[in-house]
Amino acid sequence: MLISNSPPGPDSRTCRLGRLREAHAFMLLTAICGFALTGCARTATTATEPPRVGFTVLRAARTPDDKVPPEVADALAESQQPEFSLADIRASRRVLANTPAWLVRAANGETCFVRLAYPLMTRIDETPLGPIPTHHCVTESTAQAGGLVETQSLATSGTHSRLTKVLGIAPNDVAGVKILTRSGKSLEVAVVRNAYEAVVPQPTAVRFIFFGHRTSSAVVPLETFRSNRPSPQKESRRY
Repeated sequence: MLISNSPPGPDSRTCRLGRLREAHAFMLLTAICGFALTGCARTATTATEPPRVGFTVLRAARTPDDKVPPEVADALAESQQPEFSLADIRASRRVLANTPAWLVRAANGETCFVRLAYPLMTRIDETPLGPIPTHHCVTESTAQAGGLVETQSLATSGTHSRLTKVLGIAPNDVAGVKILTRSGKSLEVAVVRNAYEAVVPQPTAVRFIFFGHRTSSAVVPLETFRSNRPSPQKESRRY
């Protein structure tokens, strides 16, 4: 074995930066999980879709804010599961005020929640870490049932890991959203452009309140990070 004391060359630094970016993407995506009552890994379906009902926000007049930024458009254009046409990308609608997020239809008929996900760590060594475009897609019927929901832990360990960001798409005709927590409390969240978001401790379910006093609930399984268990552990799921 030869041991060299010479400083690393540009090639080795390039490889090192590549590995850091890969680690950044892995850490961010394992801290985020979208749940459509069918699980995080499932992003496509072969089921026959009923005629589209369509979300109200997708029928609204398009504004400059509805356009996805270039990095998001590029990520969607490169996606293979599902695929997005140029027309699909151009028909996007912005759905959240505080988080860069859009509602986009895929070429296979699925409804997708697209957003820029920001890492918990801003840099690794001297390498800055930026947001990563993500998309979570479900069938139209699942989305209209309230199943297009994501959760993101806000810490990798310790007490603060119990705080979780919940983001989702609300069905049409929803008057309000309540996020239920493990302690039995609930937080009421406003719905704007078919979307909602909140930071809550240990969320367990999302309850939609429809106009006409009709209610339905969709469970949000939670990915948590604990100091004695660094990898994300999925908790039991209820239907």
